[in-house]
Amino acid sequence: MSELVCAFCLSTLEIPQTVIRCSGCTVRVYCSEDCRNNDFGLVPASEKRRLEAAAGQAHGHWCALYAIQDSKHGIGSEGRDWEVAQINPHVGLGIVALQPIGRGMRVAVDSLQRRFDSYTAHLTAPLHPLHASLREKLRTNAVGCADSTLSHSDPHSDDSQLAYALAPRLSRANHDCNPNAGRCHDPYTDTLVMYARRDIQQGEEIRIDYMPWTSAMFEAQISPHARRQELMDHWGITCSSDCYCYQRNVQQVVTEAAQLDKHILFLSASIPQSFSQRMTFLAAIDEMLDLIRDHCPPVSQADYLWNGFCIAIMDKANVPRGVEYLRKLEAVKAAIFHPSDRELLHFQSLLRDPSIHEDYLLYEVDRSG
Repeated sequence: MSELVCAFCLSTLEIPQTVIRCSGCTVRVYCSEDCRNNDFGLVPASEKRRLEAAAGQAHGHWCALYAIQDSKHGIGSEGRDWEVAQINPHVGLGIVALQPIGRGMRVAVDSLQRRFDSYTAHLTAPLHPLHASLREKLRTNAVGCADSTLSHSDPHSDDSQLAYALAPRLSRANHDCNPNAGRCHDPYTDTLVMYARRDIQQGEEIRIDYMPWTSAMFEAQISPHARRQELMDHWGITCSSDCYCYQRNVQQVVTEAAQLDKHILFLSASIPQSFSQRMTFLAAIDEMLDLIRDHCPPVSQADYLWNGFCIAIMDKANVPRGVEYLRKLEAVKAAIFHPSDRELLHFQSLLRDPSIHEDYLLYEVDRSG
């Protein structure tokens, strides 16, 4: 049986020590009422500084989803669905599945720490490099929150402090160029969500890609070689010659996706004025979606699906096509983000009535071109 860990401070809960369990989901456990209140955000004014320094999960927002066992709506829990365990002497710790996890399931939802002082020292101390300074630990483990793809962000840069954060538990996830899981920043609860990109078997290590291929990566024209160099320089990761990223088809996909992304940006520089131009744009969107479907995280499709929807609904003949783009986008968002996410709710409103979009049938009177 996996050891129980306090969901807020991560201290080991020794049995038969009294365990405080969330009365709502009965899954998340704590070592004290203080930790439970901090995780929920129920902290008195006298403890305000602690709340600011050590962020909780905002568990009140996620609580009901922990009790759901199906892969489409539930959330995995430490000690029930996964655990942090020793992988091997070279790799160290990692995250391992305790039972099968279905594709699309939220594996975990972790808090994001942005302030680091005596209140949060116990969260950063166990992270690698073990005996390094806090600065080095953040450089190795921090993640960027500028957008939902959650790419790496360097805390040494001139970006604002809010541009990066530390997810104490999910920082244990190791890298894989062909990972079985992905991660996203949930803006509604300001948390980090890990989700299964494919079915994960019991005993399998749950890994993520530290530099996933996203629209931002394609736009920046980052080559597979440059990506491997960054993995080496930043994390000391060396991809072997048989690594997924060296496969010819993968390198070809990345090259073609970068070129196609550049073409789509060119086409979208101004709203396509003629019907034929809009059809050309949609054809490019379809080509990109087909190209990256099996090689990139689901959220990498989001921008292309949204742009496809916005252009398709300008013409009555393409409205069904636009709705299909939006349906896929809503499915990607709903599987990962909190149900109250404003963008997700907006997509759901548009699915009910696409005509509320300002560009709906914008060029219906002009089918020439």
